[in-house]
Amino acid sequence: MSSFVEDLLTGDALLDDLDDYVNRWHRAPDDAPEACMQLHDFLGLTWREYQTVTERPHFLRFVVDARRRNSDLEHDFSDVLIAARGESVDARAVYEYLKSTGRLD
Repeated sequence: MSSFVEDLLTGDALLDDLDDYVNRWHRAPDDAPEACMQLHDFLGLTWREYQTVTERPHFLRFVVDARRRNSDLEHDFSDVLIAARGESVDARAVYEYLKSTGRLD
């Protein structure tokens, strides 16, 4: 069984499929492996990534992009801003949000 993030990275899921994965977790029979998992684990997100995505769903693409580069959102975000040359309003918004919530040093 692969997670939502794993499926995104392999091209087997789209960002818009998130609700389908959440519904699958909610509907899992009690004896299914996913029933024993926390939702963030089932989705393939760390707790901090999950918190960020539930508070700001449109930040999911940045989480997945960091994973694609074998990194994580908090530790790699300064590189994302450099790569975006600070011109991306979305990238700047993610940075400011993570900083304001204490999720970014």
